[in-house]
Amino acid sequence: MNMHITEAGSLPTQAQIIAINMRLGKNAKPEKPTKHKLLWIRPEPIEHVKAWEAWKVTQSGHVLPMEYIKALCVIHGVTLEQIHHKKGRRHVVSARDEIIQSTSARFPNFSSTKLGQLFKRDHTSILYCLWKVRGKTCCYKKKSLTMEKAIEIRRRWAAGEMGKDIAKAFGISSGSVSSIIHNKRWRVEQPAGVAA
Repeated sequence: MNMHITEAGSLPTQAQIIAINMRLGKNAKPEKPTKHKLLWIRPEPIEHVKAWEAWKVTQSGHVLPMEYIKALCVIHGVTLEQIHHKKGRRHVVSARDEIIQSTSARFPNFSSTKLGQLFKRDHTSILYCLWKVRGKTCCYKKKSLTMEKAIEIRRRWAAGEMGKDIAKAFGISSGSVSSIIHNKRWRVEQPAGVAA
């Protein structure tokens, strides 16, 4: 920039610089000094502190379900809005599944409908998620029965044990126990003249 010295020998003022530039065809305004902004390239150094505080919330004895879910979101690095969103990326879906599983384990008296309300999902989606996360081992998993087990079931029922207790012991439904007892499944040939 050309520096013109005024008659007093001092530097020109801003107004004089603008007038000189306009005469020279440079319609430039004086430059404002730039402020340097400090940018963080990596996450805040206190993220581990937030995760630790969230972990403490999950370990406390008296925590509300929504506080528990929010704390798990912090631990998994997702937001509650991402968990509630209908679609999501793979890491969000896997985090959601783990959070649903943890919430179900922490609050075992919650039905799938109540969990669905917390996660803004249908109860069947919650049931599928629990089935998927548990490694496809649910209460409805088929157990392999053998003829020896069927005979043992009939023996225990004849001894007076209740069908639901037998079902729990063998990991099958009470309907399956009833079918075995009444000789509809795992049939045993009855001797002639003996009523089933």
